[in-house]
Amino acid sequence: MKAMTISVRTAAAALFAAAFLWTSTAAAQANARKEEAHNVRLIGFHDLAARSAYQPTIKQQGNRWIAYVGSHGGRMVNPLTGQLEENGTSILDVTDPRAPKLLSHIAGEKGREVPGRETGGAQMTRVCSGSELPKADRNKTYLLRTFGDSRQEVYDVSSPEKPVMIAQFGQFRSTHKNEWECKSGIAYVPGSHEAYRATRVTYTIFPIRLSPCSSARSAFPTS
Repeated sequence: MKAMTISVRTAAAALFAAAFLWTSTAAAQANARKEEAHNVRLIGFHDLAARSAYQPTIKQQGNRWIAYVGSHGGRMVNPLTGQLEENGTSILDVTDPRAPKLLSHIAGEKGREVPGRETGGAQMTRVCSGSELPKADRNKTYLLRTFGDSRQEVYDVSSPEKPVMIAQFGQFRSTHKNEWECKSGIAYVPGSHEAYRATRVTYTIFPIRLSPCSSARSAFPTS
């Protein structure tokens, strides 16, 4: 009789524990589906074709607002072309924040195995209009981005649906962040290379002296 009582108590305890676990899990899942916000409200969303999002830059271009979003390394199918592409820069029309629209994707660098750090993708984005830059076409808009961790690139994104590379520069072992001062046209580019003895290399981006898609350096260190 005593053994039966212990068995009943053990079974009851097990059932209680299972019920508690199920209730806790269900509550956690319900909470996970809820928006978590304070003084803000989610009104729009875009999954970037399941790519990660890192540095976003939003720029007004004409009567549209365009978002340039960098990504970490990886690869996904571009829904606009059906082609598998390395994660890079996603360009979206966010004029209607409730319905962001993917306009184009510029593929990034293929990742490689380097102990201790991430490679691949195109994490950073900086955008200047030609009217802000000292020596550029006032009717155009330009994107400065990283290409993985090996170089920096400049694109003419006046037509966000059809970005055109106009320059690439730097031969780094590691470059990551960048900053672009539109008023002066100076880009501050951190990186490492035997040719450079400083941790930050300053490049004058404009004027660009190369034809579109040139693979040579488009700018020269100023400090």
